[in-house]
Amino acid sequence: MNVTFKQVDSEKDSNASRFERKAGDNLIYRHKLTLNDALQCRSVKLTTLDNRTLLIAIDQIPSPGSVKVIHGEGMVCHNDTAVGAASSEASRGDLYILFDVVFPKKLAGPDSRQELIEALCPAVAN
Repeated sequence: MNVTFKQVDSEKDSNASRFERKAGDNLIYRHKLTLNDALQCRSVKLTTLDNRTLLIAIDQIPSPGSVKVIHGEGMVCHNDTAVGAASSEASRGDLYILFDVVFPKKLAGPDSRQELIEALCPAVAN
């Protein structure tokens, strides 16, 4: 018996559309965040392709295009010699979180300037 799989495109703007397969069993997850969230190193909360929720701590300010690697959270690695259901000890590829920092287009009005000051220097702003 010959089994084949066909990869199909995800629906636009769906959770799955934010993932891209890379080099076998690794995944790239594109994460958009505001400049304020980046400066505050806000954790990344994401839903995996198998519907698990991950909360990833960010330990340094992500710049646009920077990447954080989460080992063992990519696609399940399939062993061609395995028989039956996947073992609970199946290995996984890695998950690469690619940061897309969204910068404000302009600062208009008195509130936006104060928000920027608070984001850049929260201790000074208070």
